[in-house]
Amino acid sequence: MKADAFPLGVRGFAVDDISERGWEGVRLEVQDYESGSISFVCRSLEIAVAAPSRAQTRR
Repeated sequence: MKADAFPLGVRGFAVDDISERGWEGVRLEVQDYESGSISFVCRSLEIAVAAPSRAQTRR
């Protein structure tokens, strides 16, 4: 795998309701909206906001 093959960070996600597809136990599709490097489906989603690290607050 190339060193740049996986991003160091993801800035945001797109969450789409795909329940109309009729997949049992699957309701949402989550994707990295910038590069599409991460994508998965899930039944539910919990969004938690993390506090910035000390390194981020010093900028």
